Amino acid sequence: MEQPQTLFDKYGGVPTITGVVRSFYRRVLEQPNLARYFIHTDMEALIDHQIKFFAYVMGKPAEIYTGRDMKTAHESAGITQQSFDQVAELLRRHWKTLGWSPQTFKQPWSAWQAFRVKSSLGVERPWGLR
Repeated sequence: MEQPQTLFDKYGGVPTITGVVRSFYRRVLEQPNLARYFIHTDMEALIDHQIKFFAYVMGKPAEIYTGRDMKTAHESAGITQQSFDQVAELLRRHWKTLGWSPQTFKQPWSAWQAFRVKSSLGVERPWGLR
């Protein structure tokens, strides 16, 4: 029986998503407030990691993405709420510029947002943010 086509495959697989991830990080690094989080980051390794993450949230099997959970991976970075919101807005705008229908990025956006946790005040906050 043939497997249903994933969003990852539908939108071009590795070549397309690689371009999407690279152009997104170019936008992130153009923002001084955000670029500071990546000063000591191997961007090629990060891009490879993010391609696997997007493959997973766009329907590929879970074994594609072997990274740490989002909270553990980011809790020591000191990411502010403002920075998280700025990245979220850049990501939302970036997907829109691709010409993908809102339905296309609903699944990955929902998966990304699922990593948010409630603070002690009951306010929804991203994972590990101060």
